[in-house]
Amino acid sequence: MDKSKILKTKFEQIKNKDINENFIQNSPTFCVAIDGQGKIILMNKAMLSTLGYTAEEVIGKDYIETCIPEDQHELVREIFRRHIENSEAMLNENGVLGKTGQLFIAEWHSRPVIDENGNYIYHLGVGIDITERKKMENALRESENNLHIISAQLMEAEEKERHRISRELHDELGQALSILKLDIGSIMRKLNPDQVVLRQECKQMRDYIDNVIENVRRLARDLSPAIVQDLGLKIALRELVDSMSRYYRVRKTIECDDIDGLFSPETKIAIYRIFQESLNNVVKHAHATNISIIVKREDDRICFIIEDDGIGFNIHQDVMPVRKKRGLGLAAINERVKMLGGSFDVQSTKGKGTRLTYTIPVKKEVPESGGL
Repeated sequence: MDKSKILKTKFEQIKNKDINENFIQNSPTFCVAIDGQGKIILMNKAMLSTLGYTAEEVIGKDYIETCIPEDQHELVREIFRRHIENSEAMLNENGVLGKTGQLFIAEWHSRPVIDENGNYIYHLGVGIDITERKKMENALRESENNLHIISAQLMEAEEKERHRISRELHDELGQALSILKLDIGSIMRKLNPDQVVLRQECKQMRDYIDNVIENVRRLARDLSPAIVQDLGLKIALRELVDSMSRYYRVRKTIECDDIDGLFSPETKIAIYRIFQESLNNVVKHAHATNISIIVKREDDRICFIIEDDGIGFNIHQDVMPVRKKRGLGLAAINERVKMLGGSFDVQSTKGKGTRLTYTIPVKKEVPESGGL
């Protein structure tokens, strides 16, 4: 029997046994039938039109060689093998080449067609053209990557600005306050012993300046945490917690594994900022009286858990609308954690406190040339 009669016979099997020809031909989805030797025996109008072929150009041609990109040949051959050997239906996604070489992406549902004796007749594939959807997904991923890059650049600029302001607070405002304190001391020494009221007022002014100086120092430390590089991340985090506890009168417990030497200098600063923002949420929003902090190593990741007994909140109402102040704080934490390749989780119930958990993958610190 010649080739044309063989193809006609197989087409008749398709038409009579399995599917109405008009339904296939007029379907908006891709439809293709392929025999056991991989030859095309049917391709519907939608697929022909998209690929730019006529039926005469593809019928009898090898499907893989004609329509499949070379790097996906083995994938499609494996699908055919499963159909023939196991009568297995499959869902898959692969590229399809047009006549001019244009690549389309299709999502396929394919299955073997078996005769009444259980013998394999041909392979039938029904596909949806998802090329545009894939383009939009790729564009969305690219846009998201660009946003992450911009976010990283903004955070880097923010860090530099924090450092500049910290230096000015320490060098200029701190120095001015120290000089003012010395001037008041000088005035006190020039007062007569009987000028008790003036001496007392000067002493109150000096004590007030001492408080201002301490606050300026605290602000300078918060803005540019030199302690992270000088004494290590573990001590820096403990000092941050102790400072917060003293200033806001919050009772705290802290368990912290040794995490120094596990991160690059940039990552350590980022972790410090995440920790700082987390504590700010506790003291500014939670109104907590107790806070529990755990920093522990789990294989190749460091897990940070910050739990408070504050007022709690509704996650969907207070976090998902990022325009709200609390949502912005948690969104900033989430963005920083994602930039470090980590994961972030928030659990909270109104009246029952909040638990923040984030994990950061370990990336060992690279010694800096010329460093301490």
